[in-house]
Parts: sequence; C-alpha cells; structure tokens
Amino acid sequence: MKKRLISATLCATMLLTALYACFLPAQAAGAPLKMLVISDTHYGYGTSAITDMMFDQIATGAEYADYDIVLISGDLTDHGAVGEHDSLLGKLRALETAGKQVYVVTADHDYKGGSSGYTGASYERNQLSGLYADFGFGGALAVFPGDNLNYVAQLAQGYRLLVLNFDVKRAFTAEQFDWALAQVRDAKAAGEQIVGMWHYPVLASLPVYMFQQAGVINDPDSMGKLADAGLGYGFSGHIHGQNIDYIKTKAGNLFYEITTASTCKSPSSPIRKITLGADGRMDIRTSFTQGNYNGRPIAEFLSDKQDETTRGLLEALGTSADLLEERIYGAVGYDIEVSQYEKLIVFLGKQINSLTLGQLSWWFLCPWTVNKELRNVKLSDFLVEAINNFFIGEKAYSRKSPQGRAFFAVVCRLDLIFVPVAYILKLLGRFDLFGIGIPIKSLTEFFTPMLYNPISGNDVSLPC
Repeated sequence: MKKRLISATLCATMLLTALYACFLPAQAAGAPLKMLVISDTHYGYGTSAITDMMFDQIATGAEYADYDIVLISGDLTDHGAVGEHDSLLGKLRALETAGKQVYVVTADHDYKGGSSGYTGASYERNQLSGLYADFGFGGALAVFPGDNLNYVAQLAQGYRLLVLNFDVKRAFTAEQFDWALAQVRDAKAAGEQIVGMWHYPVLASLPVYMFQQAGVINDPDSMGKLADAGLGYGFSGHIHGQNIDYIKTKAGNLFYEITTASTCKSPSSPIRKITLGADGRMDIRTSFTQGNYNGRPIAEFLSDKQDETTRGLLEALGTSADLLEERIYGAVGYDIEVSQYEKLIVFLGKQINSLTLGQLSWWFLCPWTVNKELRNVKLSDFLVEAINNFFIGEKAYSRKSPQGRAFFAVVCRLDLIFVPVAYILKLLGRFDLFGIGIPIKSLTEFFTPMLYNPISGNDVSLPC
C-alpha cells in the first residue's frame, strides 16, 4: 500500500510538472533564458512614482520586449501596508497582461512587525505567499516545508529558480540549507540550470556589511557547497547598490552574486537585462529608468539625493556623536552607539570636511602621490563621489588610478599604526570597531572593496 501511495504521488508530481510546463514562456531546447531583474521597489516610498515609470517602461519599452521574465528581489513595499501591497499587485498584474511572468521574494519591509516600524493596517508575514500566489508562490515546483516563502519555480524549459527567504534568522537554518542543496542537486540531475534569488546578500561585498545590523548573510561556506552542487548565480538586493561579487571553491567552482540597487532609493533606478546561455554563461546589461521626476531627469534627482545624504553624514561626523547617530539611523536604519568616541570622531570629521587631497598628502609626508589636478580636490568631495560610485556600480578607484594612488598612500601610512594596534587588541579580545564587531585586519583591507571592484556592477559577461 505504501509503495502504491509513493508511486501515485510521483505520478501526480510528474503530471503537474508537465501541465505547468505548458504555460511556461515559449522556448526552444537549448535557447538562452532572458529575464529582467529589479530590486527594492519599496512601493509606497515617496519616490514610488519613479517605480511606476519603470514598470510602464518594462511593459511597453521596445528594449524589454524580448524579456518575458521579471525577478524582484525583495522589499517589495516600504511598510508592508495593505494599500502599498494592493497598489503594487495592480502594477504586477499589468506586467502579466503585457506578457511578463513575475517572480518575487519577500523581505522584512513587506509585513507587519518588520523593520519599517509601521503600525497601520498591514499584512502578516504568513499572508504573503497567498497574496503573491500569481508571482511565483502559487505555481512552485517545490516549497520548503519549514517556511513557504522559500520555493523553486520553473522559469522555462531547462531553467529553474531557487528562492530563499532569510528575513527571520538572517542566516541559513540547517533544514533550509539541506532543502536548498537538495533542490540544486535535483535540478542538476534533471539536466537543468538553476539560479538563485533572495533579498539579503549571502556574500559581504564590503567589510562594513559584516556587522549584524547590516542584515547581510555573509555565508561563503554554505554558498560554496551550493556552488559545488551546481548553483552558479544568485540575485539579491537590500544594500541599495549595484555590485557583483564571487567566490571560487576548492573544487574550482564559481558562484556569482549579482546585487541590484533600489528602483526608487538608489542613484540610478537600474533594470538589469540578463541572458543566461545553455552553456552556463551569463551576460548582464543594465538600463535605467528614463524620464523626469520633480522636473529633473531621474538619474540626476536620485544622484543628488544620495549626495545630500552622504554630505549630511560627513557634516554630522564633524559636529557631534548624537547628530551622527541620528543621521546614520535616518539613512540606513542602524542603531550605532559612538558617543564614547565623540572627541575623536568630531576631530576626524572636521579634517575630512576641510582638508584637500593635497593637504592630506603633506600631513602624511607623501605629496608626490597626488597629481596636480587632484591637489585642490576636497577630501569630502572625493568621498562623496566614491560612495556614489559604489551605489551606481562603478567602483573604479584602483590603487593604480590617480585617485586611488593618492588616497591609499595615506591609508598605508595609517596602517603602520593601525595594523599592530588592531592585532594586539584582537589578542586581548578588546577590538570592536564602534561596538559593532567589524573584523578588519587593516584599513587598506577595509577601504579597498569600497573604492574598487574589477568587475563592473552594471555590464559584464560571467564568468570573467
């Protein structure tokens, strides 16, 4: 009787899979998979009109006509409010009407009691899979028994999507990882490629993302095991910046994480155009939402908003610890206690806001490292530009570039003091940067990934 039940279940599963395949985007065997990826729509935020323009362009724009699949990697709404979800669902149904199949993952801005602190009418977390049943959850090939916000979908013939939700633990549970590993192995056994999608990055692209409040999973060991099983790519969001990071396992397998910036809170409002070939190569091209917002081009408006935020933080850095804590919380929602370092912070902040790169180089006895064109550039302006570059995905200041050469000459001199002091404090168990536990060995190690990434965050062919 038990064998008959198992056989019947397997037959039913195969039948449902076959029926579901009938409704997949038409695709010849061996044809590349083409899809769009966006993230952090934060629907209901003050600039959601930009997201509306983006949805309209995806639905009707000629450059997106060949892309039948749209992935949205979390923080769908800003507060999880009923009105936000209902309005967003209308936009997603319009995309469906235009011939796009949408797949989503939810995150902690999407339900009552999440990170937004919203207290009005909102949906509960356990309602989200039903609410978005038409956008991945309802037609899933497999659902994680421990949490139905984790699922596998058949994107097209030969291609699957593994969706993982980390918004409760901010880490893999043992059961969730085992389930994910089984899904990757199952796809490989079936001769199909599988890509991943989640909200919180699984690789910490910057050391600053290693502290707990940042919400980055930072689990290269688990991702290495999934890579060895056959997972080569994953899409994420959360940090509101364009970035591509990767690991290489001891077995020589590569895993790339493609992180996409917010549609309405980042400097560029990006739309990634993905082509995944049958050979496993992925081509990524990025377009940006076009149009005007508040009478200005969208890119200009969003870039200026980012500059304003960064300059506000630098201004606070040279004013008081209280103001800095307030603006850090306003910018990224992190509670960081820095009052015990107030005198040092204010001193450093005043120098950052007043010194030029030329003056800074004289302080550290390395004036020859600064090109003539850079000598009068204010250090604060350099930092604002570097941070903006991170968010738009073009971290171009290598140590060989004029800007990088000038900046890292100073950093290397600071490391002559910082590295031995940090090592001694670590041995004593007392090294904890601002009380948030960022494990850094040197300032060079800390700043390098902020300023430079050899892989473009926007346009690239992988593996590279």
